[in-house]
Amino acid sequence: MSSLIRYEKNSMRKAHRVDIPIFVIIENVQYRVIDWSLTGLSIKIVNDIKFVPQREYESLLLLGMNEATVSLRFKLKAVNQKRGRVGFEYINLSEKNRLLLRQYIELYLDGKLDQIDNVMAIYNEPDITTAIKAPLSLNDDEKTELERSFRRKSFSSILLSLLLFSILGGVLYYNFRYQLESIGVVDGNYKKIYPNRSGVIDNIYVKEGDNVKKSDILVDFDTKDLLYKIEILKSEKKNTQQQEKEQQKVVKINSKNSKPLPDREILKIKQQMVHESLQAYRNAQIQLKNHLITKSDLQNIKRSYLSAKESYAFYKKQFKSDTPSTYIAPIKVVNYKKMDLEIANKERMLEEFRIFAPIEATIYNIYAEVGDKVNSKDALMTLWSHQVPRIICKVTEKEAIKLKNGSQVEIIDELNHQKFSGTIKQISNLAFDKNSDVFDRNTEDIVFVVVEPEDRAKELTPYSRVKVLFKRSFDFEI
Repeated sequence: MSSLIRYEKNSMRKAHRVDIPIFVIIENVQYRVIDWSLTGLSIKIVNDIKFVPQREYESLLLLGMNEATVSLRFKLKAVNQKRGRVGFEYINLSEKNRLLLRQYIELYLDGKLDQIDNVMAIYNEPDITTAIKAPLSLNDDEKTELERSFRRKSFSSILLSLLLFSILGGVLYYNFRYQLESIGVVDGNYKKIYPNRSGVIDNIYVKEGDNVKKSDILVDFDTKDLLYKIEILKSEKKNTQQQEKEQQKVVKINSKNSKPLPDREILKIKQQMVHESLQAYRNAQIQLKNHLITKSDLQNIKRSYLSAKESYAFYKKQFKSDTPSTYIAPIKVVNYKKMDLEIANKERMLEEFRIFAPIEATIYNIYAEVGDKVNSKDALMTLWSHQVPRIICKVTEKEAIKLKNGSQVEIIDELNHQKFSGTIKQISNLAFDKNSDVFDRNTEDIVFVVVEPEDRAKELTPYSRVKVLFKRSFDFEI
């Protein structure tokens, strides 16, 4: 019987299909019915005949009986056509015809198609309005399938009921245990690194995720400009000392009434000094165009060059005279201490172009790259200090009335599936310190709540968002 009656869960026909052999005549063409039910039937297409979807066709259904044939005349509507078969739906099938089809199925299954009287009796019974319908008798397999279907539906209903009760219970428990829910920002467990002065990043020695100790080198800035300035100052000092040394040598010789220093030798030294100072002046002009030195630095180098040039011109003029020169130029007093102090200050500035780790931490974020030009307001990176953070929430004034310092809260990190306990540390409508990224200006109707979590909350990363559930307090006073 299971091969004759099938229940197709997703069928277009909401009834059991049977493949009991019958025939149908549509527009004077006879077709063999592939399968049928009390709501429709399907046929196999012959000679590539096409049926128009949703069109109604006059039809004659032929039911084979022993030594007889019963025919039923009614309309069929084409529903779908695919893979060489066409599905039809009965149009306004009368109750008598429906009962006849059901009776025919029972007779076929019981092997009693010779009892045509049972079929014809349906046509002979009077038309009365009654709620009683002829039942379809089921065998053991059908009863088993029906019981299974009933159990499945009953089990599904029970599960749905349990789910609804669980949800209702969860909502009631949540409202009983917690009085407020908010989103908190993890703060206070990081430190942002800013440069001491503006400059161009020359090297970054760390990457995100690295662990560093206090005083480890993090970033170096480009110091070529500063190193060049120091080199100029040292060169200027050296030239000045050389000039002073030569001048003192001439003075010493003339003061002993000895023979004057040969003019040609002095002239050669002066010429060399002019050449060196001129070269330094030309280099400085190039550095100024590249914005590596200031105009003030260029003027200092230019003065050194002009001074050497003037001294050379004087000795050259003396060398052309017939008699050796006995003129002694006054010794220029130079403040070498001031020059040394200026060089030392610029060398100390080199330290400001190197950034060290202020604490032991993990590199959490790096915002800059090598070659970037930054100033003192540009954050270079963030260090995760692995300290117990604070959780900062924003609530309305109306919600804040329900809270008090010391109340218990539950902190949920949904991203990492972690839970922490904590207590309310502070309730204030004042803005936080400007060093905090959570800093905000005073806002009407906004209250800041600071939550202090347990020690395990060291695992919370900077800036992360967490759910904060404020528990109800039941310490009523009489």
